[in-house]
Amino acid sequence: MYRLMAEETSDAVCRKLGVQARSETSRRPLPGNESDPVPPAELAARCGIPALAAMKLQTRHGSNAEKVLDEGSTSRILCRCEPVTEAELVYAARHEQVRTLADAFRRVGIAGGPCAGAACILRASEVIGRELGWSASQRFDAAREFVHGAWLGREPVLGHAGWAQEELAQGAMRGLTGGAR
Repeated sequence: MYRLMAEETSDAVCRKLGVQARSETSRRPLPGNESDPVPPAELAARCGIPALAAMKLQTRHGSNAEKVLDEGSTSRILCRCEPVTEAELVYAARHEQVRTLADAFRRVGIAGGPCAGAACILRASEVIGRELGWSASQRFDAAREFVHGAWLGREPVLGHAGWAQEELAQGAMRGLTGGAR
């Protein structure tokens, strides 16, 4: 999706500037897609992760999926609803400029599943914070900031049923973060 948007944008800029060039983006493999990845079931068995986690990992990292898992200290799953491994967060912090939990959400999808972070954001903050040298209070503040930012992003589009679900999620997060919004 992002590659298509980038291609369309660059083509529009070229037209506007009168440049006779077309984007090469769609014909160039992204890093990790230069070769065929190991089948997800094989990766899952080899690394001791669920098959869905292996498939998602390959979707995000292509043939680099094993390298990502090798880099981290553990392949422990941080969230069951959007299977992101601890190793993947470690890799993202070390090699992909992930500096905030919002960066991690955009890069690996942490907190992108049905739990919206209730089941994983504190653990994700611990992992990223450990890699980036955050103190315990910085880790907690990062989690709280992420939750608040996510709420601001959802608030304008919630319908009636969405508000009820959001209140439930916000209540759970207030319980996890000591009552702060």
